[in-house]
Amino acid sequence: MLRSLRIENFALIRSAEVEFGAELTACTGETGSGKSMLLGALSFACGIRNDIESIARQNLRTLVTLRLDANPELLAWLAERGYEIEEDEEIALEREISRSGKSAARICGRSASLASLRDLGREIVDIVGQHEAQRLTSASFQRTLLDRFGGARSLEAAAEVAERYRALLEARERCKSLEEARRTEREREAFVRDALAALDALRPQAEEYASMRERRSILAHGERIAAAFRTAHEALRGEEGSADRALGAADAALRSVAALVPEIAGFASRVEALQGELVDVALELDRSLERLERAPGELEALESRAAEFERVARLYGNGDPHALAARWEELREASELLDGGEERIAAARENERVAAEALAAADDRLRAARREAATRLSASVEAEFAALSLAGARFGVSFEPRGEIGARGSERTHFTFSPNRGEPERPLAKIASGGERSRVLLALVLALAAVRRGASYIFDEVDAGIGGAVAAAVGERLSRLAADAQVICVTHLAQIAVHASTHLVLEKVATGDTTAIALCPVEGPKERENEIARMLSGEPHRQALEHAREMLARAKESDGSLGRSSRPRRPASRS
Repeated sequence: MLRSLRIENFALIRSAEVEFGAELTACTGETGSGKSMLLGALSFACGIRNDIESIARQNLRTLVTLRLDANPELLAWLAERGYEIEEDEEIALEREISRSGKSAARICGRSASLASLRDLGREIVDIVGQHEAQRLTSASFQRTLLDRFGGARSLEAAAEVAERYRALLEARERCKSLEEARRTEREREAFVRDALAALDALRPQAEEYASMRERRSILAHGERIAAAFRTAHEALRGEEGSADRALGAADAALRSVAALVPEIAGFASRVEALQGELVDVALELDRSLERLERAPGELEALESRAAEFERVARLYGNGDPHALAARWEELREASELLDGGEERIAAARENERVAAEALAAADDRLRAARREAATRLSASVEAEFAALSLAGARFGVSFEPRGEIGARGSERTHFTFSPNRGEPERPLAKIASGGERSRVLLALVLALAAVRRGASYIFDEVDAGIGGAVAAAVGERLSRLAADAQVICVTHLAQIAVHASTHLVLEKVATGDTTAIALCPVEGPKERENEIARMLSGEPHRQALEHAREMLARAKESDGSLGRSSRPRRPASRS
């Protein structure tokens, strides 16, 4: 429930603080006194965008603070968004803006985005005005009202359809992206298949090409290499004049005198070691000569395989035959991924099918919930028509297939209306006059209030264009609404104002070259009689005062039958 509104420099309101009644608060005043400015400030605090030029006073800061009482639902809503509030703590919405354009929003003293402020505002208050009467022709607004009337069942079903629809779109997008990727991979797939076939046939091994090149070079120059090996071997261990024989002779000579000169034994050992190394080299040369021997056709086979390495490398291996073994492994992995593409697409299509079925099931639940809500809403609205001078009128809800299930379901929602008995129901947007729409909107609000107790409603001149018995009926209906909800109403009709438990008068005050709006509480019986008389006839003369007293007495009796006190519960305002 809204507790108070503090205003600083909002348009023509310099400074004011209003404490709202728990039941019906009426805001009245002369034409042009700025009655709607108070509700404009309240809407501003709830995050509705406003034109800076129209609300900020020159060189001054505009600050509006709305305070409200906590309830478990609101505390839970705030907690979900990170605002931990104690049950006995007051909740405050603040919005500040300067003429330079700098702005700030706060919830319970913490910085908040304008969107968060607006979302919270929608949770705490319903604003009903001439704009809403115009919106009543909008199919989306009608659908919103129907779902709100349907309560948790409709709202949860609508939320589920929206969620399932998003899931289906995601599944479709996944399918689409996989299929597009699959199409773009067709050419790559052909390349991979061809390359893999060539490499499977070649079966290259790591370092194989380098080994082939070395062996090919040896075989190609075998005779020359063999001749050099033989010459070297003969020089090292030949029959005549070889290094082996010379070292043997040197070793024998040294050892023959080693006993005479001790250091000669060391020389002999070194010569012996040289002779051993020479023998090892000679043996290696023998083995190398054996390796130079080749099988028939070996060189031709190596030439052919090396050429195939080079050809495959040019076509599929980036021109590097040394890297073909790694390229083979890479292409095997790519082939496995390509083989799994169809499986991934099949899985994505199955997910899309499951998502579509889930959406269809959710839509069935939503359609059932909306039809049940439509039946009850039609009965509730029509029950209000007689008192609103719409006796014989009919109200209904029609559903039109969309052709496919969307985020809002598979059907469009339309309110239908017949103003007179015997006339067919037609879309409300096409048949109802402005005055009829205002009364239908009021009937809808009263029907909604029955399923949304404890809410706060703001009515901004929804009584425009009505009077007499209809005005009295509207006043009684707002009074009845105030028995279960907080109602704040800007009105020019005495028939409504007499039911107020809190009454505010807005007055335009000129001081020098400036004009301001003052909010004055109407607290005593005499003050109320004078204001009601003014609303009836423009001035509180004797007949108007008598009429005002009669109206206030009847309202008090009527309100008492509803369990309302008809007295202010809090001080009304300070200005």
